[in-house]
Amino acid sequence: MKRFRSFFRLMMVSVVAAATLFAGSQSFAADKLHLKDGKVLEGSIVAEGKGWVQFTYSIAGIEQTRMFLDNEYKQVEKDATVKSVVATDKNAGVAASSEKKPGVTRVAILNFGPPSDWSEQCGNMVGVEISAEAYKNAIPMLKKQNVDVVVIRVNSGGGYTLEMERFQDLFHNEYKKNFRTVAWIESAISAAAMSPWVIEEFYFMKKGNMGACTEWSGALQASKDVRLAMILHKMEVASSKGGHNPFIMRAMQIQQGLSVTKDPVTGKITWFDNTTSGKKIINPDNGVLTINSIDAVEYGLARAIADNTQELCRAMLGENAEYEIIAQDVSAYVDNFMREQTKAEKTAVEVAIKYTRAVALAQAVQDKQERGAQVNIAKKQLAQLRKWVKMNPNMEFHLANQIGALLDEEWFRIQEEMLRDLLK
Repeated sequence: MKRFRSFFRLMMVSVVAAATLFAGSQSFAADKLHLKDGKVLEGSIVAEGKGWVQFTYSIAGIEQTRMFLDNEYKQVEKDATVKSVVATDKNAGVAASSEKKPGVTRVAILNFGPPSDWSEQCGNMVGVEISAEAYKNAIPMLKKQNVDVVVIRVNSGGGYTLEMERFQDLFHNEYKKNFRTVAWIESAISAAAMSPWVIEEFYFMKKGNMGACTEWSGALQASKDVRLAMILHKMEVASSKGGHNPFIMRAMQIQQGLSVTKDPVTGKITWFDNTTSGKKIINPDNGVLTINSIDAVEYGLARAIADNTQELCRAMLGENAEYEIIAQDVSAYVDNFMREQTKAEKTAVEVAIKYTRAVALAQAVQDKQERGAQVNIAKKQLAQLRKWVKMNPNMEFHLANQIGALLDEEWFRIQEEMLRDLLK
């Protein structure tokens, strides 16, 4: 019960994520970043563009990566003997002029999860690889380049509710106030469907899909009772902010019948939270909705189907509208953040596995010296796990799959006590 309360409490609060969840092991190049406060950071450039640089450096032996804007640093000094590894996007670092051409709409595309045609392996979990912090950092860069339209290109299988809440606040309170913000759906499942739900304007790819928003916790237990009521209400509010009928999201969250009628003369669309009132059944009574592109467009959830950038811009702006795709450096920053977190997440999982293995060996061996050696290994891994959880509370849940329990303060206390007992 105590553990459930701890989980429930953490699900209610906002996560203040660090600019990076944690840093994987890597060797540093001898690049230097001269800050305006006089400090000089040594490390390696991860990615850079007009007005920003993403830099990996070490403080007290802990590697960390963050983005610095041009008002924070004076100079970037690159090691002439080492070729810096920057974002691999072919357009990375190419920023358009801030001067707008008359009559030309400026469009920026930000990936919310890696597109399916990426050749590399990259995670797509909301709250791990997909971070609201990266999107927050992107705003001043987008504004500096006078972007008109920001396209959120979604391809993700979901993630953490707390990060979803941060994305909703960010999209509604920041993006929509500064840009025409649209969502372009390749696949949006669970938290990836809920995060952009506050956006009014949706476009789907031909094979696009969106839904399956049941909230799970613990050992794949669907939320219920008070928590379910709260998350249903939260998404009703999100539906209102995005101008979507609340019955649609409700059918995505729980087993709820959904039907719709479209007037053949006026085109008026009416949704019903049952399978009997509407002319077409969209979701059966015993199903959880994942809507396809055809139904999404036919019944007003999405405005059009677009499989590529050209089709999307024509649908958004009109057949003969002039536009330019800009802010490729900002797109590269968001993409590179996902790539880096994919590497870091793998490292975190490996440490969690090493910790459980060291504990098991320490408990099994009889020789006191050998047991002490395994306990020392376990202590080092436990300290690293604690640092990662402190840097990003999402790790408390994410690493629970490897540990078998939530990595909350109670768990750390029990582990430390157990390791002390093993040395007796």
